[in-house]
Amino acid sequence: MTLAEIGLPSEALVWHALLLAVISFLVGILGGFVGGVGIGVWRSRMLGLRIWPTLDMAAFGLALGTVVGRIGDLAIVEHLGGPTSFFLGYGIRPGYDVAPQHDVLECAVATVGEYCGVYHHAALYDMLGAAVLLGVLIWVYRSAGTRLRYGQLFAVWAVWYGLQRFLIDFTRLALESGGDRTLGPLTWSQWSALAAGAGGLALLILVSKRNQLATPENDVLIGMAPALPGEDAEAMEPALPGEDADEPSALPHPSGEDALPVPAGEDEEQPRPD
Repeated sequence: MTLAEIGLPSEALVWHALLLAVISFLVGILGGFVGGVGIGVWRSRMLGLRIWPTLDMAAFGLALGTVVGRIGDLAIVEHLGGPTSFFLGYGIRPGYDVAPQHDVLECAVATVGEYCGVYHHAALYDMLGAAVLLGVLIWVYRSAGTRLRYGQLFAVWAVWYGLQRFLIDFTRLALESGGDRTLGPLTWSQWSALAAGAGGLALLILVSKRNQLATPENDVLIGMAPALPGEDAEAMEPALPGEDADEPSALPHPSGEDALPVPAGEDEEQPRPD
């Protein structure tokens, strides 16, 4: 008996899920994005949706989801960076209980003024950056209008967020204890952020040259939007290769013989002579 026969995902899907879980463990939130976007693309293909318009719509959700997701990090005080005097830094007072990752930063007696220490709040920086990114995506969408091409909004998200995470994680490198895992001079998140930013830039160049303009008419043609009132979606479809849209096609005659097209202005049935 297979997993599918008892209503569970197939073995291949289970292995893919495990692989995505490993990726998520190694590169954090960016691994989650890889898994989410990958599953989203797979599901979109199953539903017959066009990939680029779907990813463009998802860009807004990815930015907003980062803002919402970081609220939990703020609540448990996770992902702190190195010591700082920056006004957005987080001050740990004696007796504060922060995330287990930063237990070593807790203290019973203040050592820096009234605090155990003041540290970069990387999660807060990421949340604020994602909020700005969401605003930028909305602005680009509204200002560019029909000059946008399918896939460009998603590429802008990837470039911006990849660069954002790469820069923010420098504050976490400065944390001597309780920081993120590193690979050489950078954190795992920084390496994955560089890959996301570079991939997003390459994608932006590619879709800017190859993809169609994101217009209401093209949305209808590719099946991502219903036909506008008073318009026939089928009439808007371009002729298939080898077909001439202006040339009438011969219809089968009831007798089984092909009938010639009727010239314009002439009736199909001629009057019989008396």
